[in-house]
Amino acid sequence: CWPTWIPTPTTASHKPMPPASQPSERLRHVLDLAIAAGKEILRHYPSPTDVVLKEDRSPLTSADTASHERIVEGLATQWPGIPIVSEESAQADMPTTLPGGRFWLVDPLDGTKEFLKQSGDFTVNIALMDNALPILGVVHAPARGISYLADVASGSWRGNPDQGFQAALNLVMASS
Repeated sequence: CWPTWIPTPTTASHKPMPPASQPSERLRHVLDLAIAAGKEILRHYPSPTDVVLKEDRSPLTSADTASHERIVEGLATQWPGIPIVSEESAQADMPTTLPGGRFWLVDPLDGTKEFLKQSGDFTVNIALMDNALPILGVVHAPARGISYLADVASGSWRGNPDQGFQAALNLVMASS
C-alpha cells in the first residue's frame, strides 16, 4: 500500500534512470551548498548556547540561521527565480500553500534537538521539487561526514567528496 503523498511507480511523472558514474554538475553544486551549510553548523557545534523557541515550541539556534542564510544565498545566486521554501524562513516570507512548478524545499538543520544534545544525528536537507515531486535532493550529515545524493535524471549516491561517491540503489519508500 503506497502512502497517499507518494506517487506509485505507474503514476509517477518522473521515472528513475540507471545511475550515472558520478553525480551531475547540478547535484554537485547543491552538495557544495549543503557542505558549506554543514561547516557553518559545525562552527556552532562545540557550544550551542543561543537557543530560542519558535512559535511551534521547537528550538532555533544560530547554527540553524547560519545554515539557512548560506543555502538561500547560494540557491538564489545559482538559480534565480526558483522559489525557496525553508523551515527557517521568516513567517511572513512563508507561502500559505506550496508553490506549483519548481521550488526548493530546504531544512537547513534537520534535528536541532539532536544538534543541541551533540549526538551527531542531524542533517542539512535540500530538495528541488517539481509539482510536489522531488527531482533532486541532498541530505548531508556534517558531523558524520557523509552525504546522500539523488537526481531523478542521473541516479543516487552516498559518500563524501574526499573519499568519493558510490552509486546507491534506487530506493522506493512504501508503507507496510
